[in-house]
Amino acid sequence: MRHLAVCRRHFIPAAARAGVPGTRWHDRRRTCASLLIAGGGHPKAVMERLGHSSITVTLDRYGHLFPALDDALTAGLDERIRAATADQLGTHLARSEAGEAKNGLRAGRGDGT
Repeated sequence: MRHLAVCRRHFIPAAARAGVPGTRWHDRRRTCASLLIAGGGHPKAVMERLGHSSITVTLDRYGHLFPALDDALTAGLDERIRAATADQLGTHLARSEAGEAKNGLRAGRGDGT
């Protein structure tokens, strides 16, 4: 199959019928990559779909479309830190209440009433 023959006989007429004349062959690949990334596609999955030889090729060509990854990493890390802090606070409060109960004190006032 020859690229030029396929373009002239099939792709160019199909693009014209679709209302996007002048669309180039690789424009569809770039559009596909952009849509996959915008939809949250993992770089490895995008690499495989586009047939790139390595993840480096994908990230070199489309890395600028992944700026939200840093935001997602930051949000995920923040969420884990908050959960860990809440767990530690809950453990501390549970120990404190257990100690007060052992000493006959009621939780909250610290004066036994």
